[in-house]
Amino acid sequence: MQMPAAARLRFHCTDAGRTPAGRILEAAEVRGGAGTGWNELRYFPVRAMVLLVRGGGRYRDSRGMVAPLSAGDLLWVTPGLGHCYGPDAGQLWHEYYATFAGPLFDSLETCGVLDTARPVWPLGDPQPWMDRFLSLFPPPANRTIRPRAPEQIGGLISFILAASEACSSPASTTDAPPWLKHATELLSTPGNDGADIQKIAKACGLGYESFRKQFTARTGESPAAYRRHVLIARAQKLMGERNLPDRAIAAALGFCDEFHFSKTFKQVAGSSPRVWRTRHLGTTITRS
Repeated sequence: MQMPAAARLRFHCTDAGRTPAGRILEAAEVRGGAGTGWNELRYFPVRAMVLLVRGGGRYRDSRGMVAPLSAGDLLWVTPGLGHCYGPDAGQLWHEYYATFAGPLFDSLETCGVLDTARPVWPLGDPQPWMDRFLSLFPPPANRTIRPRAPEQIGGLISFILAASEACSSPASTTDAPPWLKHATELLSTPGNDGADIQKIAKACGLGYESFRKQFTARTGESPAAYRRHVLIARAQKLMGERNLPDRAIAAALGFCDEFHFSKTFKQVAGSSPRVWRTRHLGTTITRS
């Protein structure tokens, strides 16, 4: 995890050992961090959980999902899913995180406990969850003995099950209005890349200014920025799955031409499609 200059990173656990059930790779605290950054989506090979104990921000992934984050939220990272998260401008960020892998954790996804369609779990007051995390992964200075891997894995499973039960209670359910889901669906639909936001606002039963302000407040992005991020995430997915030139991707996603697509791609991803392919896929492709 890349840390900004002012961030403080303290490791609590670094690979307690492999077991047939799985392994915990690391657990740590980050104060004053910046999450993953916003220049490009990150693809992580193992599972991770991030407990935000102070501050706020947002999460976005390659499926087009965008969610606000606040203290007391537990964020899940799914292996191979493009994602990014972090604080908005002016926001603090204090997190505890753990990374792990193995068949026991995979089974939690199979049985529906780790629902990949629900990456953010609102747990409420962060203090008891921070205390529970620290009891499971105490800082080195507070340890009397080195914890054994099976005990830590069992403790993490208990943590996950307790968190699942807590965020499933009626008191912690989100209150996202129906218009927001409709708006994200309309904004995510490939077509005219200059989508008329006023028409979408009207379809959601809101005036333009009210729609723009409420959408931005709930997602952390304007409707236009949300649409750009969703389309470029889809473009990156197409690049990874198929050997398509920019012209074909631009047409599939509704851009007026490949040059507009390339310009938008660079604005969102921080590099041109050609550079992004080379950096992330190890390939280049000529225009056709």
